[in-house]
Amino acid sequence: MRKLTDSVLKSLIQKETQIFIVSDNYDLDNKELQIPQGTIIRFNGGSISNGTLILNDTKIENLTQGSINAVLSGSLGNNYIYI
Repeated sequence: MRKLTDSVLKSLIQKETQIFIVSDNYDLDNKELQIPQGTIIRFNGGSISNGTLILNDTKIENLTQGSINAVLSGSLGNNYIYI
């Protein structure tokens, strides 16, 4: 399991489209992580756990049971969660 920090998130987001593809299991280490505005979080077999994701007009795609085991706060983009 990898630690998901601000610097790791910034390196993983595809800058042009702001898509964070979650294909590994990430541990927030009981911290809050601010997601940049308009980012799409696309799950591809990985997960995010153990902390708080602060959404900012964020869309979530391919969400399955166990993809997120963390607190979500903030705002969804157009109330968009694609399962």
